[in-house]
Amino acid sequence: MTPAPLRPVVRGALRRGRPLPALLLGAAALALAGCVPPGAPKPGQTPPADAAAAVQAGGRTVVITPPTGFCVDPDSVRPQGAAAFVLIEDCALAGAADALTAPDAAPDQPIAQPALVDGLVTLSIGAQPLFESAPEAGFKALEAFLRSEDGRTSAGLGGDASAVKIVESRQVGDTLYVLVEDKGRNAVPILGERFWRAFTEINQRATIASLGVFDSSSMRDGAKLAHLARVVTALKEGNGDAPGEAELRLAATAPVASPTPAPAPDAPPKPGARTVAQGPVDTPPAPRPGS
Repeated sequence: MTPAPLRPVVRGALRRGRPLPALLLGAAALALAGCVPPGAPKPGQTPPADAAAAVQAGGRTVVITPPTGFCVDPDSVRPQGAAAFVLIEDCALAGAADALTAPDAAPDQPIAQPALVDGLVTLSIGAQPLFESAPEAGFKALEAFLRSEDGRTSAGLGGDASAVKIVESRQVGDTLYVLVEDKGRNAVPILGERFWRAFTEINQRATIASLGVFDSSSMRDGAKLAHLARVVTALKEGNGDAPGEAELRLAATAPVASPTPAPAPDAPPKPGARTVAQGPVDTPPAPRPGS
């Protein structure tokens, strides 16, 4: 888990890459008319899972609708230069960070519920559509650009292209998912070297979503991708865009429950609990051996 004071460092790292050329991304300028988080909680408070923020981008409203179990950081919803920037994180992670930094927090205060995604999702939303040309041609050009020296610099954390590698890229419906590895000096020490970026459109506005986990996390690349797809499909659905079947299937593979250890053979049965996106859910007790 990352303490709340380190959140700004990670935010900056995930959005530090250079803007993509206007030829490929209509949102290269990422111009923003303004942003309004309706009903946002006070700083330091964790918003409810269904809390939504909205940004005005190029005359269109993009509602930030994270999937179940993820929360919008209300302090992050703001223009960043010419870009709209929003931070989304696991609600359990946000709540634990707020609890640990509270004035009356105990030094050994336990975490009430483990986070499913021990990391952060950042969103950059532009004032224009993703491409100025046909989408299929645009995706091919974007993928080729990201594998170039300038493209690797853009996809990375702002360092030298020689330290950045495009490990994998795949187009799923109308989203390009790119797995980036950045071993440069500019990478944040607490952030893992590998992270996913998704290039897509939300309500006809270019959106770049990035998911990175902390270096202490054991989450595999496939699980990171699936969780990022959950975020992207939830954003599309919340803005009236229909995700494709392939992208929905990818999102459905995201692990949303923490396994519960099986009881010892001689132990009496106990009510179990499994951690799902919306919180603890009671499960029936495990049967005793031989029953």
